[in-house]
Amino acid sequence: MAIEARLVEQLKDPQAAKLLSEFLIEDVLTWRAETLDIEEADSILAFAFGNRHALNGNQNAWSYEWPISGSYG
Repeated sequence: MAIEARLVEQLKDPQAAKLLSEFLIEDVLTWRAETLDIEEADSILAFAFGNRHALNGNQNAWSYEWPISGSYG
């Protein structure tokens, strides 16, 4: 598993990496939302993750130059 391998590399502790990767996959990265009929929904909640590259192409810096809404003009 890629997450576990990366954690082993970072933590230098295979047992801790295994436990942490299992927790991350089961309880953080797995979506377990309750389902309901679309007619019952009264709102939509959305999350945006990630970073935006700076206008100069720098991938290692957060970009505060562009609005997150996507309206760039």
